[in-house]
Amino acid sequence: MTVVQHCWSRALPSKDDATVSVCRQQAMTARQQGLYQPETLRRFRHVWQQSGQAKDWLQYLKFRRALGYPLTAQRASAIACLLQSPCWQRWKNGIWPAEQRQFARLLQEYHQQLPQPSDWLTAQLHQQDLLLQYWMQRCRQAKSIAIVGNSASLASSGAGAQIDQAELVIRFNHCFSDYTSTADAGRKTDIWVVAPGFRGPLQQTSLTILSGPAMLWHQQQFSYLQQINAPLLQVPLACWRTLVRQFAAPPSAAPLITQLLLSQGVQPAQLQLFGLSQNDNSRYHFALPAHQSSPRHHWVAEQQWWQQLRDMGAQ
Repeated sequence: MTVVQHCWSRALPSKDDATVSVCRQQAMTARQQGLYQPETLRRFRHVWQQSGQAKDWLQYLKFRRALGYPLTAQRASAIACLLQSPCWQRWKNGIWPAEQRQFARLLQEYHQQLPQPSDWLTAQLHQQDLLLQYWMQRCRQAKSIAIVGNSASLASSGAGAQIDQAELVIRFNHCFSDYTSTADAGRKTDIWVVAPGFRGPLQQTSLTILSGPAMLWHQQQFSYLQQINAPLLQVPLACWRTLVRQFAAPPSAAPLITQLLLSQGVQPAQLQLFGLSQNDNSRYHFALPAHQSSPRHHWVAEQQWWQQLRDMGAQ
């Protein structure tokens, strides 16, 4: 029995394709709604076991990673065998070029292989450990770190001067616009956190952090990131997994980066929190008034998390 056959040996193909289709849709909907819970993973696993198709196994593996779990050696071997199988066999299992690329990306990450030949990407990959060590040491030694979210609560706050006085200032995505003022938001940026799909104005920064779970292998377009002209650091998968377990949802960027700092020895008393509380009015985003919050995040749980951090000494 091959490794691939072993992975499918527990599959029990259902005679009711309609039932499998309904279960598949339920699993995908739960993921889209941000229900990052064991029950959602069980749904993906149930669909794969009932259909016995590699395309459903892929969705199971992708969601498993979305929860913060990397491939096991056995699953990596199974993917390698699958990608080496004849085209007709892959097509029979629903593995078309798009699915093949997704399988390949999981395998490349497991083997620490680059998704594409690039001197720039090679440099980013090779400096990850040193970047993390250097910048987390700087953060541990900093007397104050301002974490500046994009909540509309920054409007009319007059917090700009206090933000700029912090030794290190961390900002996120689209943090300045015609709607922001220096008096409220300040000017300084030392660390800029950017979402994988962000394509807004570039920021002058000393370090860029790519938010999300270890996204270097799952970022599709690097041309935008190359324009930033600053070292690029990804968030370790274990840091993402910690918050997914706590929120039962994908964490937004600000708590994710804050958890990274805490996991590396930064103390809550070093942190100054700005623009992270929910605003009482209908406006959500400080720099983009028309922007709406994502329903995938568990905002109530995140607000409770911030309060716990304040109770531990964060300002």
